[in-house]
Amino acid sequence: MTLPLSDSGTEARREGHGTGPWVKELKGNEKLAVELEGYTDPIGNAEYNVQLSQHRVEAVRRFLVTQGVEQLRILSIGLGPLLDPATPNEKKRRVTVKLMLTE
Repeated sequence: MTLPLSDSGTEARREGHGTGPWVKELKGNEKLAVELEGYTDPIGNAEYNVQLSQHRVEAVRRFLVTQGVEQLRILSIGLGPLLDPATPNEKKRRVTVKLMLTE
């Protein structure tokens, strides 16, 4: 799934690709919740990166809400820089989406 974010990382762009099937699944299955984890590259100071990663997950959360997903079913956290040296910096700037079954 690709959901492009603005350059600032604070807004989801409308040209997201591949979001339809899992957004439809979330809307159609009340037992599903979504967990959003935001990351950045390690460039810049840690406090800024944690804030930026939180802005990224909030952009995706807002997108999901505008698509009809209930806000209470969305868990989001900005975790700051992803420090894995094997991952290129451009791949560290992301939001990971996990679908979870609830009871």
